Amino acid sequence: GDGVINQVERYADKFAYNKMTTDVMDTVLSAMRQKSNKSMGNKYTIICNELLWDDIQRSLKHYLKDWRTNGVTMFSKTGKNVSVGNTFDSYTFGGNEVTFMVDKSLSLEYDTRPYGLCLDLTADLVAGKPAIAAYTLKGKEFKRNILRGVGSNGDEEIASPVAASRLIMTSYSCVCVHAPYRSYVIEGNRS
Repeated sequence: GDGVINQVERYADKFAYNKMTTDVMDTVLSAMRQKSNKSMGNKYTIICNELLWDDIQRSLKHYLKDWRTNGVTMFSKTGKNVSVGNTFDSYTFGGNEVTFMVDKSLSLEYDTRPYGLCLDLTADLVAGKPAIAAYTLKGKEFKRNILRGVGSNGDEEIASPVAASRLIMTSYSCVCVHAPYRSYVIEGNRS
């Protein structure tokens, strides 16, 4: 079946930005809040490629600079050395928090433009289903096969002329996003 990205893109709202700012994040969090059961206290996750991760980091650095916050958030001093910079891993707006996670597989798939998925990973409290679940085919959960080679056990039938055996483990599974409409796709307009 379709993977997580295809399932989310089919049903989720999308937001394209020219320049990442906290206003973009506020818009995304507002839209996510409207899809949630609660107005405050929601926790979301943005899984993003490296380009969106960099845009978010720059945006939040400028946000702190514009608010003229205490410099301790931007540097620290140990002995005679000064360490400058920071890593932003979450953002809060209106009582709702989003955590940022960079994913190398999204960077490989979307290598020319910033791209991310904002997901509400809250489990369905009525049905008890998780936001994302993996399923497997009955009887195909875990298969173990041996490819026998020359010299494995003497007079047995072999499947390979190589003087070695190979253990092969396979499994059939799929992933299901139970509420893909409670997600948001974020894309940068640059390429």
